[in-house]
Amino acid sequence: MAAVVLVCLLADLRTLGEGESWSPSALWGLAGVVHLGGAVFTSLLVVSVPALSVYLYRRHVRVGRP
Repeated sequence: MAAVVLVCLLADLRTLGEGESWSPSALWGLAGVVHLGGAVFTSLLVVSVPALSVYLYRRHVRVGRP
């Protein structure tokens, strides 16, 4: 499941990078990589889940869609 999160996040970053409303940094992809590492080292989920939640919140505020 973590791999699906990473692929979807990278696709979202690529799609939003082409738009005008918000161009998120590619560093957000690092949160997806950390989440992928959380599949093996569960302590990484303490970092990745809040980081991905912040990304979704900022995306909602700036783009207006979930």
